[in-house]
Amino acid sequence: SPGKSRVLDRTCWPDLEKYVKDMVGSFRKERRILIWDLYNEPANDGMGEKSRPLMEAVFAWARGMKPVQPLTVGAWSDFNAPIQRRMMELSDVISFHGYDNPSGMEGKIKICAEYGRPVICTEWLLRQGNNKIENILPMFHGRRIGCYNWGFVAGRTQTYFQWGSKKGDP
Repeated sequence: SPGKSRVLDRTCWPDLEKYVKDMVGSFRKERRILIWDLYNEPANDGMGEKSRPLMEAVFAWARGMKPVQPLTVGAWSDFNAPIQRRMMELSDVISFHGYDNPSGMEGKIKICAEYGRPVICTEWLLRQGNNKIENILPMFHGRRIGCYNWGFVAGRTQTYFQWGSKKGDP
């Protein structure tokens, strides 16, 4: 994500375009790159539809470089919202974030499957919310959904703790 100020300030977009085209163009045939996840959580931080023009522009810039890898932007909140549907329409591979319990995850998977494309979950695992390896991973396996875990990072962001955890929390 480029940050709220850059999303809203179109005078910043030429630099963003240059960056996207340089990265995707330089590695467009690199077989070690499996997928381009172009923009993390458009509409987050209260942006809503205001981030849609940049998201669509990023897809166009990346496609213009003709990469051999598929492009995606992960749905992450209300999957029926117009911007979330648009990111799935534009994606070659449907990707999503899912920290839901099993029934919530089922609903997200159902919407992702509507597009008839491969599906991958790029963020999941919230043990405190019953989003656990033992109940979510078999769901992915049974539906042939790829996944990788974004968490377990013990560093600056401490993503092995639940969001909002305080020092000393279990």
